[in-house]
Amino acid sequence: MDETLYAAAVLFNAGEYRPAQTACHLIYQQEDLSTDDQTVCMAFKESATAINNAETHNWVSAATAASNASTKFAAIRASQPSIVHNQLCEYISTLSSDPVVIERRRVPSWYIDTERPTVATLRFDAIGYAASAIASHLEDVDTDIIADAIQYGHDEVGTNSRTHTESDGFIGTLSVFVRDSDHRRLIYDRLYNHVERRRQREQDIDGLFD
Repeated sequence: MDETLYAAAVLFNAGEYRPAQTACHLIYQQEDLSTDDQTVCMAFKESATAINNAETHNWVSAATAASNASTKFAAIRASQPSIVHNQLCEYISTLSSDPVVIERRRVPSWYIDTERPTVATLRFDAIGYAASAIASHLEDVDTDIIADAIQYGHDEVGTNSRTHTESDGFIGTLSVFVRDSDHRRLIYDRLYNHVERRRQREQDIDGLFD
């Protein structure tokens, strides 16, 4: 399975179902995503949609989305067994016929190959998808700042910088932005300042050649 899809799993496991839906939409647009992974991506998205609708007591929409997710899981059962045979798939199947189960049972986490994905295990491109998805659902957040921070983070990867778990640059700050929902506004402010300083340096360099 394409590891960028782990971004959706991390957001789902954090209870951030709307950003998880958005992350799936962004990931689905990758040109090199295989047909099976596209189906997985839509299964993720429909599952997140189902849970979000159930939490807001939109029972009909929740049941419909859960049914769609279950159908997609069945379609990839043979090719993607690492994500199909788990408690969440059973839960989603139950949700399709009994959406009120959301009030009786906690939503299980996504496990992939028996592992629960975390921000620390994400590739940076997956962190980028998660950060973009989160930013699109936050008020007073400039998504262009996040987009530039992601690009600068890719530059860090390209120069063989330290891993995102150790870095205090764009990679590390974006990782914390995804992971720490309680302090996200403060972390965004830090990203904003980092991006503005980098933009200014780039403008100063460009000015030398005008």
